[in-house]
Parts: sequence; C-alpha cells; structure tokens
Amino acid sequence: MTDFVLVQGAWHGAWCWQRVLPGLWRAGHRAFPVSLTGVGERAHQLAPTVTLDTHIADVLAVIAAEELHGAVLVGDYLYGTDIAGSQLIAAEFTTGKVKWKAESIGRVSMVYADGLLYLHGLNGDIALIEATPEAYREKARFTPPDQPRHKQVGTYPEQAYAHPVIANGRLYIRDLGTLWVYDIKGR
Repeated sequence: MTDFVLVQGAWHGAWCWQRVLPGLWRAGHRAFPVSLTGVGERAHQLAPTVTLDTHIADVLAVIAAEELHGAVLVGDYLYGTDIAGSQLIAAEFTTGKVKWKAESIGRVSMVYADGLLYLHGLNGDIALIEATPEAYREKARFTPPDQPRHKQVGTYPEQAYAHPVIANGRLYIRDLGTLWVYDIKGR
C-alpha cells in the first residue's frame, strides 16, 4: 500500500482526481486529493494574500491531518522514495526540483531526527542517511537480527510496513511481532 497526496495543476480542484481515485483504492492504496486555497472548490477563498506559501501550507495540512509519513519535510526539502520505490529522492519542496536520487534500500518508511533520516525498508533493512540536499550520504546500513518470517499473501510477500520511531534517545523498529530497540544517544 502506498499513500498518495494528489495536488492538481493551476485552477483545478480536488475534483479533477475523481477518475483516478477508484483505481488507486482498488489497488489497495490511500489517496488524498488537496484543494488549494483560492482555486477549484476553494475558489471563493481567493485573495491577494494567497501565495505559494499558502498552497504549501494546504499540502502540509493534509499530510499532518492524515498522519502521512512516507516522506519527510526537513527545512525546504522533501525526502522520500520515487513512485517505483527504487530510489531515495531529495527534492526542493517549493519547486519540486530534484536535488539528488540514489539507490538505497528500496521503498521505505522514515523518520527524521538530529539531521538524520532513519529508513526502515519494506525488506526489513535499516539505513541511516544524512538529511542534506547536497548529496546522498549514507552513514550506516544493517539488517536487524532474527528477522520474522514473512508469509506469501496472494502474489506478494508480507513486508515491513511499520514506521521507525525515535523516543528518549532510542530507535524503535517493528516488523510483525518483533521489536528491536537501539540506543542512539551516543551515536
């Protein structure tokens, strides 16, 4: 399952995704169309004070309200995987300009803390990446010990979908019924 935040082009509203949404849902994905302030269904809110920053806030509000975590916004840059899940990407949030793409551990869940991205791959691997738009800088990569056995579900195997969690100087990684806890205070 993938979460999609759908943002339309100029002067359209969330309505323009009506034909796309059922296909995404049937495929098991979640999709969140965004109506930007001042256009589409929200055209009545158009005012001289509506700017690109307003539209960025609209998108971030949906991400926050729906608790979407497949991408992370750090400063002015968004980090996440490409649609195929094969590459990690850093992109300038306001323009969409890709700063770098790199092979990593595949499709991931991630969390940000202290200048680093903690990635948990659907394959169970863990990677630690420096959160910088300058270049891909992998600090560490490992596979937690004693991985749970994933069964085949239809044509797809089970995968590690849980997001990593950082609390009180510890990194928590969960996969099925297994939980690993790593002390990251003294990294």
